Amino acid sequence: MSEINETEEKRVAVMFVGGLDDCKYTIKILDDLGFPCALDIAEKMGPQYANRGYYIVTMPEDNAEKAKKLMEKMIREDLDINSSPENIDDKCPACGAELSVDHTECPDCGLNFG
Repeated sequence: MSEINETEEKRVAVMFVGGLDDCKYTIKILDDLGFPCALDIAEKMGPQYANRGYYIVTMPEDNAEKAKKLMEKMIREDLDINSSPENIDDKCPACGAELSVDHTECPDCGLNFG
């Protein structure tokens, strides 16, 4: 009788895809917040990332939502971004997209203002 090895595959969440310096910045933030993460080449995600020099930062999926919220809060504080919609300028502070007072997030990059 053979034993069946029922190891549960750990699912990972992608936290960032981009250049090495930006990935290192993301890793530092996650590390400062106490979340384990990993760096790998983005080409492993698919052929669309081949020969672009992109890297990927991943972490265990079960911690991803909490880490994302804490990471966004930390970046907002570092960049001194005011998150109340009535104080939003006419351009997104992250990507420069045109905004109106009604926007609660950027229509281009998805930066959340609420």
